[in-house]
Amino acid sequence: MLRQFGRDYHATQAAAVLADLDGGVRAMVGGRDYGTSQFNRAVDAMRQPGSSFKPYVYATALMNGFTPKSIVVDGPVCIGNWCPQNYGRSYSGSITLTTAITRSINVIPVKLSIAIGKGNAKAGRAKIARPHA
Repeated sequence: MLRQFGRDYHATQAAAVLADLDGGVRAMVGGRDYGTSQFNRAVDAMRQPGSSFKPYVYATALMNGFTPKSIVVDGPVCIGNWCPQNYGRSYSGSITLTTAITRSINVIPVKLSIAIGKGNAKAGRAKIARPHA
């Protein structure tokens, strides 16, 4: 897929994680071409974990009344002194949840966590990550 579409989107990496009911990782992709670079972005890249938590927030929001067509406002938000920003420090205004997910917008999951309650976001993550625990 990256060979076919990656150049159009300037993609250099992709990841697919398949988790069984026990939460175990069954597969992952760490980069575009292992022959070119053996650096595994999935496990070796030093990145903040924020984006890895986004799917849990979105899933919990969907379980709590939001839909893919729900309109959310991509705009500034602060929690105390912390004011997360989107890549490029720009905002899109009113968009659907689908668009927010597709663009990997940073601010929307923060606002969703506020809307559904921080405790619900954490509980949703635990339920999704370990459904039988």
